[in-house]
Amino acid sequence: CYYPNPAAATLLYAMEIPQEGGDTLFADCRAAYDTLPEETRRRCEGARALFVYDYDANATQKTAASASDAPQHEHPVIRTHPETGRRSIFVNRLMTDHIVGWDREESAALLAQLYAHQEQPRFVIRHRWRAGDLVVWDNRCVLHARTDFDPKARRMLQRVTVEGDRPE
Repeated sequence: CYYPNPAAATLLYAMEIPQEGGDTLFADCRAAYDTLPEETRRRCEGARALFVYDYDANATQKTAASASDAPQHEHPVIRTHPETGRRSIFVNRLMTDHIVGWDREESAALLAQLYAHQEQPRFVIRHRWRAGDLVVWDNRCVLHARTDFDPKARRMLQRVTVEGDRPE
């Protein structure tokens, strides 16, 4: 998301998996968009967000100085899939910094609402990895996140991304 053309798809192949934890959660952002209240959809129309790759900082730790050094790019808050035409929420907790041109508090409030909405259990599935699993997903409309695991445990996955297009 922090480049002009975010990945269209991601493939993860599990090589070594911890005994517990390290699962991956996937959220269907199309279904989340479809169920957004109409007023929220209107507020998101035409809005653009700044995406920043600052993996070491969570949203509360990001600073203007750290953001200026990290790869970043603007994308629409609501994205239209180039092949299906379906719309989806296109923001995420890890990479979305703020809505461009909005007051910081107003931006933070809307983003918090969108995150809470798209992370509802009805939109999320959990994949429990086994060595040899291969999972492929469409980055244009699916969020993913890893669950915690023992930092002493080994978790090795190989990742391949497929080049994408500029979100509209």
